Amino acid sequence: MNSFVIKNKYSQGRGPKETRHQRLRLYQRPHQWQAAVKMQIHWKNKELVEGEEAMAMDHIRQEEARGKTFDFRGWLAMGIYYAKTGHNQEAIKAFLKCVSLDPYQTDAWFNLGSLYEAGKNWTGALTAYQKLLGLPDLTEFQREFASSHLSALEGH
Repeated sequence: MNSFVIKNKYSQGRGPKETRHQRLRLYQRPHQWQAAVKMQIHWKNKELVEGEEAMAMDHIRQEEARGKTFDFRGWLAMGIYYAKTGHNQEAIKAFLKCVSLDPYQTDAWFNLGSLYEAGKNWTGALTAYQKLLGLPDLTEFQREFASSHLSALEGH
């Protein structure tokens, strides 16, 4: 399990359990990015390594402009990349596309909850965390995180 935190310097700490720098927690299993990108763009039989994400995303955008469609893994990878680079609205769109293709995708629901919460969209965060908690394959970390944040958000 990998998770990482992105600090949003524009946050003023208005949400539940927020610090001065609101934290956006994303969940990413280590193999997902590589598997999604390799499957979607067949990266010339080369392993995708750290630092090549921007090149991979450029290639994905070109493929999308040419009409290529992506499965849920491709949209999950795009959402993770967009969130990691601070493009939260694009990340939300990608995660929504991911769950429209696979409504049981726990990582996308988790990340949507985090992104909505970071953007102070309490209704969106509540919905995403509720969907996540209704899925059978979530991890213990996801269950605990979503449960605690859901409890804190219910007051909004």
